[in-house]
Amino acid sequence: GFKWHSSTKQDPMFVYLHSSDSWTVYRPLVIDKENKFRKYNIKKHLMGYDKLPEKGDILFITSSYKDVITLYKLGYYAVAPHSERIILDETLVLELKSRFKYIYVAYDNDSTGVNASKEFTTRYNLRYWNIPKDCDGNKDPSDYSKCNGLDKLDSNIKAKFKRDGI
Repeated sequence: GFKWHSSTKQDPMFVYLHSSDSWTVYRPLVIDKENKFRKYNIKKHLMGYDKLPEKGDILFITSSYKDVITLYKLGYYAVAPHSERIILDETLVLELKSRFKYIYVAYDNDSTGVNASKEFTTRYNLRYWNIPKDCDGNKDPSDYSKCNGLDKLDSNIKAKFKRDGI
């Protein structure tokens, strides 16, 4: 039941091994989504989880590994499920809540991300933050930093903390 592909210059393929039994294949030049990504056993894998400390103040749950990396550049801990449609297991969320004082869900600022954020934050009593849409195509922390720079992203995050009394 697997489709196989060989990477070429005209159609490169990147394989990300998340763990010994979880992987994603990414073909950036493919137009149709069905063949752009192939994923295996991603529901049990949380990107960035292995980089978390035992205890911390703030954790972001975001929607992609590029956002995890962007937030790490600013000194924030972050994790990401492989899709905004994946609702994390309650046991995992309770574990994260026991390790971090504040957890913010920072999914994409589009209808899918906003709806998933609302459902997720309501279900687990978490905080919500999304970036302003002040650049075309700007919907996540990575996009925002490309448009406005890391310093402005950090200022925006700190303004949210201040509004929340953190």
